[in-house]
Amino acid sequence: MCILADENVDRPIVEELRNKGFEVKYILEISPGTENGEVLEMAQQEEAILLTADKDFGELVYRGCLEEDLKLKGLVLIRLSNYPLKKRTKIVSEFFEKEYQRIKGKFVVLSGKTVRIRPLRFS
Repeated sequence: MCILADENVDRPIVEELRNKGFEVKYILEISPGTENGEVLEMAQQEEAILLTADKDFGELVYRGCLEEDLKLKGLVLIRLSNYPLKKRTKIVSEFFEKEYQRIKGKFVVLSGKTVRIRPLRFS
């Protein structure tokens, strides 16, 4: 399983995940400006966990607004904007190291000291 990082994910987070051995495809490197719907389709095609800081994805997934035929391997929403970049990078990379196998088919919200993990409606 790989990770598809949306273009709003900080580059140091992507680099740290790669340094820890994760396969990360980064929208900013492969297709900047891609619309959210296309990003979701790419995540499905790549069978990747989508990593994003865009709350719109959370709304799409949590509110059940996705197409029923769209199947995601997982979605991790980063809600750490009030933390310094170095701390955000550490929180995200440590989470993936510890929980990578557990997040398949889940919607995860990383927000400071709390982590919310819920099943995806369509996975």
